[in-house]
Amino acid sequence: MMSKNRQRKKSAPLSQAPVVAPTVEAEVANNAPNTVTVLAETNQPVVIEVENALPVADSQPVAKDTAQTIANDAPKTEIIPERFASWCVPNGQWQVLAEAVVGLSHRDKNLPCQDAVACQSSPRVCLVVCDGAGSSVVSELGANALAQGMSLLCHSLEAFWVDLLDSPTTHDALLEKMTRLVLRHAKGIMTQLATQHKREARDFRSTLLMLVVGKAHLFWLKVGDGALVIEQIEHRFSVPALPSDGRVTMLSTLGELGKGEFANQTTFVDELLKFSDVQFGLQSSEFLTACAAMSDGAAEKLVSLNQQHVAGRVSQWFDALRQQRLARKTVTQAFYSEDFNKNSTGDDRSIALAACGFVG
Repeated sequence: MMSKNRQRKKSAPLSQAPVVAPTVEAEVANNAPNTVTVLAETNQPVVIEVENALPVADSQPVAKDTAQTIANDAPKTEIIPERFASWCVPNGQWQVLAEAVVGLSHRDKNLPCQDAVACQSSPRVCLVVCDGAGSSVVSELGANALAQGMSLLCHSLEAFWVDLLDSPTTHDALLEKMTRLVLRHAKGIMTQLATQHKREARDFRSTLLMLVVGKAHLFWLKVGDGALVIEQIEHRFSVPALPSDGRVTMLSTLGELGKGEFANQTTFVDELLKFSDVQFGLQSSEFLTACAAMSDGAAEKLVSLNQQHVAGRVSQWFDALRQQRLARKTVTQAFYSEDFNKNSTGDDRSIALAACGFVG
């Protein structure tokens, strides 16, 4: 006689996997009271032991909803997504833009703009920003001459940049040699101006920020205050997908604050400039998608005082520039906007930007 039974199975030995056949009818034919023969999925009879089993005839029928209750009580498995991230790779198609405007406080005093900028994308990206010293009589002349002169020097040193910036290997000796060459040329520009205008070199003093991009490295140099910003874009994705997936822009600064020994004091390019006063270095450009140099007048609203945070506006300008949608007047209007000038020093503002497309 065929009957459905619910029986409790002994714990199987660790070396033996239990046989599971929840929907197969048990067949009892002349078996001992403590054994039951079931047909497994292979259709082969398998004998399993049962403990304290009642005779088949005396067994109670199993409630129909028992199996469903057990299924509902099973613990739910939480799906933890796997997270991945990769840097977007620049495609080398660079766009550059630079702008300098006179500050509102200088406008009130009928002073000229003492900031100067220069940028180029060929044969390689070079950004230069100079901020003339307010205490120097004709610092606007020094800043302009320095910006244009350093941009021309960058073009003339192309053969040296190839060795320093396009090779994966870092050459410390060559880096120092190039930095000293750049500084010697910068000081020479100031000396030449002094001779030309029959003035002291200190009348033309200016800060100097410089970025030169290579295939493997980015050369950066900082004399005085201002800020240097670089951009890298990380592509984050998860399996299964999360709402937070997508591209994340990472902005960071290079160098320190650049102030002098005392508050409101900074370093300038002049005849007293020492090599120890200069900040410089190499930064990997493998995943570099944008960079910028800005005077302290622009950095006042775009970079935090400790240079640990960069305003999102910089990222927006980078993105518009790489799509060739950023106009100089857009930057000019931003520099003169109410939010930019609220609680500000009213100093001259200048910035030079470079951005390229990317894959990833």
